[in-house]
Amino acid sequence: MKKFVFPLLLLLPFYSYSSTCQENDVLVFSCDLPKNKSAAICANQTTQTLNYSFVNNEKIELSKDFDSNHQLIRWLDKGNYTTYLGFKGGEYFYRFILPQETFGAYASIEIHRKAHLIATLDCTENSFGEKNIVSKAIQEIPDELGDSETCYLGLFCQGEN
Repeated sequence: MKKFVFPLLLLLPFYSYSSTCQENDVLVFSCDLPKNKSAAICANQTTQTLNYSFVNNEKIELSKDFDSNHQLIRWLDKGNYTTYLGFKGGEYFYRFILPQETFGAYASIEIHRKAHLIATLDCTENSFGEKNIVSKAIQEIPDELGDSETCYLGLFCQGEN
């Protein structure tokens, strides 16, 4: 019996990471948060689309689809190898911060409203996923624009708070 329990225990931490992704999707980012909440970005390589889901107690509270006309923004900060993903939803902007993949590194999510940071959510567990995936649903921001004092598309702003 012990031989069968251990492999199952190895699978448990990954369940929430991919539970919002469809069967043929690729996990781009996932984040477990306190109080049974999680966030995930999944990519469908066949349709070249992405989906973001925020889940609270196993119920999807927020879902947003991305395609070539409504793209997720991605910027790699080459100074510290942090990948930023983000999107606007009304007057809110959601920024996902994926640090360099090292032991003990955890991702976080920032929520901005009208260019003001209103919340930072630190992941208790995260999966780095395929953050470098190529998709028509992702708009790349050049490093020189992402880390400037100006805001590129009003999304990635340094020192705006």
